[in-house]
Amino acid sequence: MYTLALAAPEAFRLKATKTGKLFGPFDYSHSATVTIGRVTFEILRDAKSKQPPKVVETPPTNSPPERVPGTDAETAAVEAAMVWLATIDKDEFAKGWDEAALYLQETMPKDEFVSSQGAMRDALGPMNKRTFRAVEFSNTMPAAPRGKYYIIQFTTSLENKRHAEETIVAKQQEDGKWRVCGHHIR
Repeated sequence: MYTLALAAPEAFRLKATKTGKLFGPFDYSHSATVTIGRVTFEILRDAKSKQPPKVVETPPTNSPPERVPGTDAETAAVEAAMVWLATIDKDEFAKGWDEAALYLQETMPKDEFVSSQGAMRDALGPMNKRTFRAVEFSNTMPAAPRGKYYIIQFTTSLENKRHAEETIVAKQQEDGKWRVCGHHIR
């Protein structure tokens, strides 16, 4: 079970009742839908009411795929992705490569990564807003070794592209830490 915690008038966080872990903040206007793992939450807000928004939890209807138990790994992967994205948002592409997963470093030379990230940023412009949308676990990724991956999705607004879908793939490393091994904006 999750409860709603307002982070600001236009943002909220979800708090797991048993563990106390916070997810978010998430942006909303009048209502929002947030997915954590395979559970979807609908945040209902009446713009005219001074009452806090209501949370409606929709558990998954199908059996979940194989995944890391609990939310600790999921939270760690999302947090690692957010830290990495903050580095990329500051145009520190070389540092982003240094902090990326070994798989990314082995498949893309540093100068190529820096060049491609710079070209993408030049075309799309600076980050305006990023809103967490969903996270999903997988043991496999196309053309990548078997492992533990989280696919983390955001709705993103950039200066030259107001509505974009941004995907980060985080892979658990041998030391147990989560690091980014893929980044795509479309």
